[in-house]
Amino acid sequence: MQPTPKTPFDVFAFLDYRNLLRQWYAQKKAENPRFSYRLLARKVGYSSAGFFTLILQGKSNISLTMADRFAEAMKLKKKEREYLLALILFNQAKDAGEKERYQRKLESFTAFKVKHLGPERFRFLEKWYYIAVRELLTFMPFRGDFKALGAMLEPPISAEQAEEALSLLLELGMVIRTAQGGYARVDSVLSTGYQARAPEVEGFFKAMHQLGGEALTRFPREERNLSWLTLSTTRAKYKEIIEELRAFRLRILEMVENEPKEEMVYQFNFEIFPLSKPVGGKPK
Repeated sequence: MQPTPKTPFDVFAFLDYRNLLRQWYAQKKAENPRFSYRLLARKVGYSSAGFFTLILQGKSNISLTMADRFAEAMKLKKKEREYLLALILFNQAKDAGEKERYQRKLESFTAFKVKHLGPERFRFLEKWYYIAVRELLTFMPFRGDFKALGAMLEPPISAEQAEEALSLLLELGMVIRTAQGGYARVDSVLSTGYQARAPEVEGFFKAMHQLGGEALTRFPREERNLSWLTLSTTRAKYKEIIEELRAFRLRILEMVENEPKEEMVYQFNFEIFPLSKPVGGKPK
């Protein structure tokens, strides 16, 4: 019997280094059941096998020195190693400026999936249905029936609005015409970056939050999920929550990027904001 060939591990498919390590370990364990946290600890050089669990849970970070040891244990090539180090710096960055800088570094890798949406393309965010049409075109066969295209959205848009959306997407280079006569996205994942403050971005958020509120009556309970938390905490803990949300958002992207066949377009809103002033005075 011929041995089963090992599946290549693609580090560039990940936007969160913790999920990258989690999936890499799962693949190694599937290939060799004797592979364990304890064996990995010896390879990487930390004393407790449980430390890897703390890393995966986000309770401990890793230094670049330790990251190099992980890269060695994973037998990464030069570009893969550089990507892993840049991804760790990006995920562990403490402020928006650092995030922006390391995101630019990640974008220098041709295999990186997230593309920065510069101000010259912020018109893409002026209407909520521009992004919805872009996603819809990834799996809906379209040959010029703008009325049918608009009717596929919730809420529906007119044929004129659908044609307007496609025209803008083509102009901005976000979709292209295929040889078969259909349309395809150019970049799979777009980001405005961590310091975007343009009026278009603010208008986009307002429109999407309004659609989220309307979803309560537009869709039956089993077709939408809206929930909330009201809590008391510190500003330091608030910053930790923001980092958790960013990491979670990246994991969601990874989940859907590997989906073989799409069926619908969804909008996933993340919100956290103050409901009070801090004790002792106004917020800075």
